Amino acid sequence: MEQIKKLTQIRPSTTQLGMAVLAVLLCVSASLLMPEPAYASPFNIVEDISNFIAEIVRNIATSLLGTAMGVMSSISASSILEAPFETMLGAGGASGSIYDMANSLCQYAVKPVAGSILALVMLLELVKISQRIDGNSAMPALKEILFLFVFCAFFVFLINNSQDICIMIYNLVSQISAYLTAPASTAGMTFTIESDITDIGLLMVLVIDGLFVMLVAFIAYILALLMAYARAIQLYVMMAFAPIPFALLGFNETRSMGVGFIKNYAALCLAGTIMIFLLICFPLLINGVTTQMQAAGGNILGAAATGDPATLVRFITSPLQLIACALLLCFGLIKSGSWARDILGG
Repeated sequence: MEQIKKLTQIRPSTTQLGMAVLAVLLCVSASLLMPEPAYASPFNIVEDISNFIAEIVRNIATSLLGTAMGVMSSISASSILEAPFETMLGAGGASGSIYDMANSLCQYAVKPVAGSILALVMLLELVKISQRIDGNSAMPALKEILFLFVFCAFFVFLINNSQDICIMIYNLVSQISAYLTAPASTAGMTFTIESDITDIGLLMVLVIDGLFVMLVAFIAYILALLMAYARAIQLYVMMAFAPIPFALLGFNETRSMGVGFIKNYAALCLAGTIMIFLLICFPLLINGVTTQMQAAGGNILGAAATGDPATLVRFITSPLQLIACALLLCFGLIKSGSWARDILGG
């Protein structure tokens, strides 16, 4: 009897048994609701990292090329090249303007020197006439003296109106620029990289190309402004000292110097027209290059993802064409003065 009582005491109650069954059911339900954990492959992790790096490099290349194209599209005919003579570097006639300073220098410092040179010319011519006078040549001497007075009046007119003559030559040559019109649109000046290009090696090459393109684009932009400002300053300097070469026209020995000054000044004016022509043609040239980069099915940079060798070569060398165009612009701006002198006969 005692053993039966002990067995009865250790048998679980109905409540305890129900709690155990409920706990088992909850565990089974939780296991069914929770998804089976997925274990990532090492190859997927490497691919994700590679795509992430490729996206960063692609963004850098896009930013570099976009900046370069923006700088190139902003290179246009400067207002300095197209402005009237008096307002190239500021409002003409305003106190303290560069034109006003050059005009004052010409009026109060250079013209007296040119007048002294002209007086010396007249004195030497009178000496020559006096050496030829004898008892039987009174009339020829009188004619030479009258001619000398006309000669003197003509050169006094040139000296006194030297600024107006320079401005007249500038305005006459600048009328050619009025027939040059800028292109209506430069919308084609874009350079995009498709997102399906994930080859880091190709993208790094494009980053290097983009650095060079952007550097050359900034150089071309700065050079265009530099040449425009340098030409304006040189025009003002030549205008300020124009009375001296005009006076040198009176000497037979120095006449070539005066003629050379007039030719060089006209060539400098014509160089501005050549620079305007180059700056107007530059966006058209860039548009032509970017148009050639378009493949039959889309952008050449997008077609490079196919892996075709010819397409990959074009992909790598396409930015180099932009560098060549920018360097061509720099070369043309630098050589514009010599081209103008060649046009006028050297």
